[in-house]
Amino acid sequence: MGRPEDIRQACLAAPKFRNDDDYADSIAREVQRRGEEAMEMIKDRYGLSHRGDGSAVSATYGLAVDTPATPEGRMDGEPFADSTLAPAPGRDKKGPTAVLNSVAKIKTIETYNHLLNQKFLPKFFEDDLKPAFISYLKTWKELNIPHIQFNVVDKKVLVDAQTVPEKYADLIVRVAGFQRLFCRSLPGSARSHHRRTEQSLS
Repeated sequence: MGRPEDIRQACLAAPKFRNDDDYADSIAREVQRRGEEAMEMIKDRYGLSHRGDGSAVSATYGLAVDTPATPEGRMDGEPFADSTLAPAPGRDKKGPTAVLNSVAKIKTIETYNHLLNQKFLPKFFEDDLKPAFISYLKTWKELNIPHIQFNVVDKKVLVDAQTVPEKYADLIVRVAGFQRLFCRSLPGSARSHHRRTEQSLS
């Protein structure tokens, strides 16, 4: 048996969902399928099956605090992915289109309101890069993914906003299905915004 940190690094190095890796994506698809089957076994007072709802929104921040370490390398209390379809912070390594390709493999027909959050630098909305972003949105639509939303902000701005909040009183960020003033975000939510992968389009 190796040292705990060696084991954790091996877990972190293992293939991760949302990198267009067929092996990792097949596990995610199986988890979704089994979750739907488990929900269908639970009946309400009218005899109807329960259905999963992916719109837990910011509940993930609070739940993560009290959740022990998990097998993919996440440490005790570290944030979860900030929505049901979004990558765990920093785990998406192959670009935004790889995220879309992975998410498209998950069938969410029997559950509700699955959310996908991504962060882009403001430069990708400037004139010369707008066509690439428009093509990206067309890919999202063609893959029939139920939801996507974006934060368009530089990580340096978020760090500065926590240091000198009075300078950024009107800075608004998307959380997960809603938006809020960044300086009024809960600590877990603010940390999650810092750690989201800054996507780029080549």
